[in-house]
Amino acid sequence: MTSEPLVEVNTASVQNSLQHLLIVEPDPEQAGILLNLLRRAGVDNPSCRVATFLEAMNYLKGEGSFGSRNLYPLPSVIFLNLEPSGYLGFKLMEWIHTQPETSECVLVICSELSGVLDLSKCYRLGAKTFLLKPFNLAEVKNMVQHFPAFWKSTPEKRRA
Repeated sequence: MTSEPLVEVNTASVQNSLQHLLIVEPDPEQAGILLNLLRRAGVDNPSCRVATFLEAMNYLKGEGSFGSRNLYPLPSVIFLNLEPSGYLGFKLMEWIHTQPETSECVLVICSELSGVLDLSKCYRLGAKTFLLKPFNLAEVKNMVQHFPAFWKSTPEKRRA
């Protein structure tokens, strides 16, 4: 018997033209806080949360329960919590960075201060910015203002 992955999808706006967000976060409360702060900062993009790195990879590959790109489109922005296992998080970042379909995704690393010891490695692997936990509205607003195109266009449009 296999269990279904823990997935939460904001399906109310799945078909709109905004970029899709993927949140890789095992703690649903932390994911909820991040989404709430993003909305308060003016970002109401459709989103999906997965709890594990394996689920994130399956989502990005469009495999298993994530096979429908209509329901699970490629995200433009990935919020990645490195804390459960830095090693697996770095492996996922390496993989994302080398895949043609995902290499243009914006990686936002979410971590506590103790978890950001290897900032240069994160940037080498494609991270665009960091959000420190606990999340706060000022930092989220700052990120949204510094990267306005990330919330409006798809990776395909940014490549063109």
